[in-house]
Amino acid sequence: MIKTCIIGVSGFGDTHFRDLLREADAGRMEPVAAAIINQDEEAAKCEKLRSLGTEIFDDYEEMLSAWGDRADLCMIPTGIHWHAPMTVAALEAGMNVFVEKPAAPTIQALQSMRSAEKRTGRFVAVGFQHTYNEATHVMKRRIVAGEF
Repeated sequence: MIKTCIIGVSGFGDTHFRDLLREADAGRMEPVAAAIINQDEEAAKCEKLRSLGTEIFDDYEEMLSAWGDRADLCMIPTGIHWHAPMTVAALEAGMNVFVEKPAAPTIQALQSMRSAEKRTGRFVAVGFQHTYNEATHVMKRRIVAGEF
């Protein structure tokens, strides 16, 4: 089971929240920690996470400090300007990262993420809808091979 942290559950973060719950129900993920800055507005989600044994934080850095060496994955469905600093912090804390697209607002921010990925030996996956789907890879190979 993948011990998973999430930073944010509002806006598009709701999609990741629901994905996390689905994967927890299937026994593939264990939501261990969540950083939620608007806990009053997201009281129902916080309660659901607490019912699963998830520790709730109001600061992502505190969450990473507490769970970095004990969690496998950090989901980051936050505002674009937060992607790079949060990704680098999660990698440096010891987690792999699933970050929403676009990965970063600038090439420099993206380079900082890639450097942290190499330095820590962890991975970063970017949430493009079909990038990780095998059918997408098959189509790419066929297109590159000139079949179409």
